[in-house]
Amino acid sequence: MVTALTKFHQWATSMESESETRAQVSADGACDEIEKQAAVFIESADGIEQRLLSKSLQEALFHCAGFNTELSSAELRRKFRHTLRREGSASIVQQFLAFYLFNFVWFHTGESFRSQAWTSAEFESDLQNAEKYCQRIVADSWNSGEVQAEALDLVTARRIIQKIEERLCGAG
Repeated sequence: MVTALTKFHQWATSMESESETRAQVSADGACDEIEKQAAVFIESADGIEQRLLSKSLQEALFHCAGFNTELSSAELRRKFRHTLRREGSASIVQQFLAFYLFNFVWFHTGESFRSQAWTSAEFESDLQNAEKYCQRIVADSWNSGEVQAEALDLVTARRIIQKIEERLCGAG
């Protein structure tokens, strides 16, 4: 997780300042490009962690792409740069973390939520509340981690993950 987080942050920071001339073009569409890009960040992960990281990274990248699956490779890179410049790499990385936390929690508790909800509306409400809670935990942990805008190193990433884990366990 920590390695994927730092790799994604490095990529987002470099994309934020990348010029048009540096972009490489491939014949793949947006979905394939996003899947390939996510795989680069999670090379060392395996099992369920790899699947959750991949899903979460792809969700963050699709967010950057405006959820447009019809973009060419060059258009996708332009869209990434535009979103990263508008929202900032730290914001996108936090969003990835929130997606990951939500996917992790949901993977382990989703059936419990489903079985306890009396209606589909109640289930949907639980889902939205869990998502908001994950976003709040990540934002609080990130802000208390004293992360510099361009410098998310392994030590800082570990500290943020530790703060998230503490919040989940009720210690923070």
